[in-house]
Amino acid sequence: MKWWHRMYFCLTAGVLLLFGGVIVLKQDRDFSENENRILTSLPAFHLRDFWTGDYQKELEQAADDQMPGRDRFTALAAGTMRGLGYRDIGGAYLGSEETYLSKITEDDIGMFQYMENLRYVEYLSRNYPEKLSLMLVPSAGTVLKDRMPKYAPFYHANSMYHAAEVVCETTGVLDLREPMRRKNQELQKEKSGDAVYYRTDHHWTLPGAYQGYAVYADARGREPLAYEEFQPEIVSESFYGTLYSKVLDRTVKPDTMFAAKKIEKTTSVVCDGNKRKSVYDTGKLKTKDKYAYFFGGNYGEVRIHTKAEQGGTLVIFKDSFANSMVPFLLQDYEEIILIDLRYYRSSVEDLLEQEEDSEILILYEMSNFAQDTNLVKLSK
Repeated sequence: MKWWHRMYFCLTAGVLLLFGGVIVLKQDRDFSENENRILTSLPAFHLRDFWTGDYQKELEQAADDQMPGRDRFTALAAGTMRGLGYRDIGGAYLGSEETYLSKITEDDIGMFQYMENLRYVEYLSRNYPEKLSLMLVPSAGTVLKDRMPKYAPFYHANSMYHAAEVVCETTGVLDLREPMRRKNQELQKEKSGDAVYYRTDHHWTLPGAYQGYAVYADARGREPLAYEEFQPEIVSESFYGTLYSKVLDRTVKPDTMFAAKKIEKTTSVVCDGNKRKSVYDTGKLKTKDKYAYFFGGNYGEVRIHTKAEQGGTLVIFKDSFANSMVPFLLQDYEEIILIDLRYYRSSVEDLLEQEEDSEILILYEMSNFAQDTNLVKLSK
């Protein structure tokens, strides 16, 4: 073995041992604020897990999560890829106008699961005729096609909306694609820099969420209030979302977050049994996860009581997109119940029997709905 081969071997082994030693000796991080997720800690050694290979898998994931300077290495790798002309980094497309869009391809969409989920919705709708609506929020890449990189693969939303119309015969399927596109074109003409989706996050902005509210109000025979009547105000000018966390480009401008100031007053907001003061959590504006300003995050069950004179109850089975739309709906219902099936452990059937006179809205972003394995709970 030549001397430079020995040097290369020793240098590589030394670096690996150094990083390994630091990972073992330093205190584990429990949570990544940048990625907004719980990190894997170093597993305890058990001979049985070692022989089955489970220990090695957990160790590999822990080493990845606990790597010293993880965010800096992620930013360095992403910066190198951008410099080489890549427009697909860590599952995020680098679009025009400093916009990041989720990379969602046909391979990511499980059509079998999607069709099953549509059947669960239709099953529920047949049990509660004329009460249930399905709102599938289009992904940002479906609406902001002009900002997508050229020839970037993306799932075919048209066929999925068509399938929803065919399967859900008794369900009111609400298609937001055209309202979202029209609103986005209006915002572009105003040259305000606003859009119906955030530039650094996968969620819709307040104007986008308003479109969902307006379409639902129309579907239920109500005249929606104008956007301006809710008195939208800036709550943050430093929002970096989940897609930014994949790229970590410090040169990208943060998003501006708006919230509706003039909304119906609530008498109580109870999230998984814990009472909150408001549908807004101002403390979250000091954290990385600023979208959690709406309700403080996601819960299995949220019950909101308002002073609305109209009365009535609305039950929403939802993902996180519903969080920023609900404040628009407070004026129309005495009670709104939010159910996130990922965390809900009670019986949906029992809940709806108790709320038999309520309206039912199933609100998911399209790709989330297609991949969610929890909608089977709608039949239980």
